[in-house]
Amino acid sequence: GLERHDDAVKELESLFAWHREELVHTKLEEAKFAARKHKRSNYYEILGVPSVASQLEIKQGYRQKAQEWHPDKKGNLDEVLRKNAEEMFKTIGEAYEILSDPVRKELFDKGHDLEGIQEQMELKKRRAGGGCHGFR
Repeated sequence: GLERHDDAVKELESLFAWHREELVHTKLEEAKFAARKHKRSNYYEILGVPSVASQLEIKQGYRQKAQEWHPDKKGNLDEVLRKNAEEMFKTIGEAYEILSDPVRKELFDKGHDLEGIQEQMELKKRRAGGGCHGFR
């Protein structure tokens, strides 16, 4: 019965090797996620509202910032500053789009960046799109 034990050990070893790989992969994904989270725009900060802000406060923050950074209001600025204002205005719109949607807001609160939120939304859509048609 020694051979059987040897086989079991071999099997366990390969299983362990695979699990270790899995763990490394998980750690890598976590590290990537943390890096992306660190680099992402803080949409609450951009709208000047706390992370516990209500939908009303988010809307008010958005209106205020959008007015402040509206490119039409920055017509007297030089090219560089105007470009900067346009970028900021775009980011303010982005922030509002994410935070005013409960599903996207929840993903943002969990640490996803814009790209991550879009990926998650795609996945949700695919799941909701009745991906079970193949099983008949």
